[in-house]
Amino acid sequence: MSLAQAWHFPDLVAYARMAQANLWRQKAKYKQAYDEYSVALNIARQKKIRRLEAESLSGIARWAIDLGDSEVARQKAVECLQIANEFQLGLHQTIGLIVLGKAMILAKKE
Repeated sequence: MSLAQAWHFPDLVAYARMAQANLWRQKAKYKQAYDEYSVALNIARQKKIRRLEAESLSGIARWAIDLGDSEVARQKAVECLQIANEFQLGLHQTIGLIVLGKAMILAKKE
């Protein structure tokens, strides 16, 4: 990540942060994971990298599911789907639907 920062490649920095966020989430270090997802999302929005924005939103949705927050998970999954549909990001459409389904199942259990 430091090489990407040194050479001013914010998109590579954001993708590296996504990888780090996923690792933190798998290790149940939720505060660190959320921080990394947020930075990646901010970079994606600033640089208008829609694929990364959709990926960041689905990551936050999965993070919310892990914490049992179905409402945040649903909101972020829907945002992910809106972007994925608008820009025809097929894989992210599928991921968004899966995450939305998991959020709805979680909401039903609550």
